[in-house]
Amino acid sequence: MHVVAYGILTAFYLRALRGAGRDDRVVRVASVVLAVAYALSDEYHQTFVPGRNGTWVDVAVDGVGILGVTALDWCLGSRGFVGASQVFG
Repeated sequence: MHVVAYGILTAFYLRALRGAGRDDRVVRVASVVLAVAYALSDEYHQTFVPGRNGTWVDVAVDGVGILGVTALDWCLGSRGFVGASQVFG
């Protein structure tokens, strides 16, 4: 479930950051950084919840979803799979 959830989160970041004239490489890097930062903060938060543990393994699993969606976006070209032209054009 972590892979799917963080894949979707990354897709949302890609969609939100992509705009006219923005470099796709910068958008992809920013999306990965934001998603990984969220994964790290979520695991840190879990260390304060009784009965829960924050683990690096969970961050790595989250990373699989993050990198999978980013790779898919890269493979599909500059429009990406969450490009505005596909939604509104």
